[in-house]
Amino acid sequence: MKTAALSLLTLAAPSVMAQTEEVTVSKYLVVTEMDGTQTSFKLADSPAITFAAAADGENVTEMTVTAGDQTLMVAIADVKDYVLMDKEDTPSAIDQTVVSENGGKPEFADGKVYFSGLKPGARISVYTLDGVQALTVAAGSDGKASIDLGSLEKGTVYILRTPSAGYKILNK
Repeated sequence: MKTAALSLLTLAAPSVMAQTEEVTVSKYLVVTEMDGTQTSFKLADSPAITFAAAADGENVTEMTVTAGDQTLMVAIADVKDYVLMDKEDTPSAIDQTVVSENGGKPEFADGKVYFSGLKPGARISVYTLDGVQALTVAAGSDGKASIDLGSLEKGTVYILRTPSAGYKILNK
C-alpha cells in the first residue's frame, strides 16, 4: 500500500496577537502569484533569486526565492509580479503567517492525497527538494483535487504547495 507521511512542516496557522510594541518600516521583496498569493521576503534577510531552465537549457521554467529558512518555489508562468517595497513590520512571535482562505488540508489514503475546501481552480504543486516541479493539479469547481503519489518516485521527499500552506511529505 502506498502512503505518504505528513511532516510537521505546516505553514498555515492564522493567528492574531495584540501588540503594544512600536511598528517599524522595512524594505521587502514581494512576489505576487497569478492566483493572488503574495510572499514577502525582508531585504535584511538577503533574499536570493535563482531561475531553473527546462531540459532544453533555453527556457526558464521556475523561480526560487530563498531568505534564511524561508523558500518559495514557483513556476515562472505562475509569477504575476515581483517588486521591492516598504512595508510595516508588526512585531510578533510568529516568523511567517500564511492565512488560509479555504481549507485545503490534505488527507492521505490509498496512495493518493485528497484536498477539499479549495477555491475552484486553485493549484496544488508538488516539488522535489531541489525545486523541480514534479506535477501540478487544479481544484475542480467543487473545490476538490487529488494527487496520485504512484506517479512519483518512492522513498523521495516532496514539498506539496497549496494556495494556503506547504507540506513536506515522504512518498513511501
